[in-house]
Amino acid sequence: MCGRFAFFSPHEAIQEAFGLDFEPPGPRYNIAPTQYVSIIRLDKTGDPERYAPAYGGWCALAVTSMSMLYPSSPETDWTMKQDRLFFLAAGKASSWEGTADQIARGDENFKTIGQSNQLSRF
Repeated sequence: MCGRFAFFSPHEAIQEAFGLDFEPPGPRYNIAPTQYVSIIRLDKTGDPERYAPAYGGWCALAVTSMSMLYPSSPETDWTMKQDRLFFLAAGKASSWEGTADQIARGDENFKTIGQSNQLSRF
């Protein structure tokens, strides 16, 4: 991708432009000029994690059901449940119901397995 469309603004400039009182979260993405880009404005609480992928972008089915980290396919397999974004492994979107019990179990599982692997999926 052409580097001239890369987003390289310093955090200070972003904070000033949007009136943020915290450092914007990473990662930053290179956007092709022909793509539609969704803009998400933080709510009044300024919670930057609200729209971040759950479980660090790892497959929600693996985290909730198998208590393990497995790569996801965010390009094709994702879902919104309880106002949260969940990515799933390729072809698994229809296999995961995303019930409140599954999500609660996944949140508990990720506290343990997410700490053992400090890297996010992205």
